[in-house]
Amino acid sequence: MIKVILKEDLKGQGKKNEVVDVSEGFARNFLLPQGKAVLATEKAINLLEGEKERKNLQADLAEKESKDKKERIEKLKLTITQKAEKGKLFGALSNREIARALRAEGVEISIKQVFFPKPIKEIGEYEIVINLNKSVKASLKIKIEEQK
Repeated sequence: MIKVILKEDLKGQGKKNEVVDVSEGFARNFLLPQGKAVLATEKAINLLEGEKERKNLQADLAEKESKDKKERIEKLKLTITQKAEKGKLFGALSNREIARALRAEGVEISIKQVFFPKPIKEIGEYEIVINLNKSVKASLKIKIEEQK
């Protein structure tokens, strides 16, 4: 048996970046020549651990940044003016307009992060969900007014 570090998920063997024991023939004839694994030397294992640590730090930093954005977003109450007639908008409010309004308030988000269950087509007050990352969602209160 020989220890290798997998470079990709292999069914029946393990997941990417795992150190696994495989037969010598399998490693030398298949995994190593095709670049699906590298030998698990001390140096390679140290590099792998350093990479995992770096990714964890990046994830922690992204999580903190998302929580800060969430706080700033939930303190806001945006007012957006749209062309309307008799309480009905001439077009549905888009996530692009919400992202632009947030950007004007100093909060940078992608239009893909804005979510509302059904299109907003009337004047009024709404609550919109902003997906900042997998685990952090912010609730934004907006008021749609008729453009004079």
